[in-house]
Amino acid sequence: MPGQYVVCPCCEIDLGTVARLRADWVAVIERNRPDCFVIDLTQVGFVSSSGARLIAEIVRMQRAHGGRVLVLGANRIARRVLHILEVDRVQDLEIRSSQV
Repeated sequence: MPGQYVVCPCCEIDLGTVARLRADWVAVIERNRPDCFVIDLTQVGFVSSSGARLIAEIVRMQRAHGGRVLVLGANRIARRVLHILEVDRVQDLEIRSSQV
């Protein structure tokens, strides 16, 4: 397993974009099996419930091979959606509001 793989979506993560992002991210995970899959939300203005479910799905995929997920740059709205849907309570997921 390589160390980490970083994705930086530059669109809203909602019903209109989630299928494409899912296909891309799943392909990366299946091909690379990273220790840590990093989702940098710095350029994302909005994450819908569809986007939150995608993040939870990615966490499950990562967990299946012993990996984890780190969400960086989540704005207040994105953090709130993840909290309301309890995605922020998922094991093997860390959410940071700023980049490291």
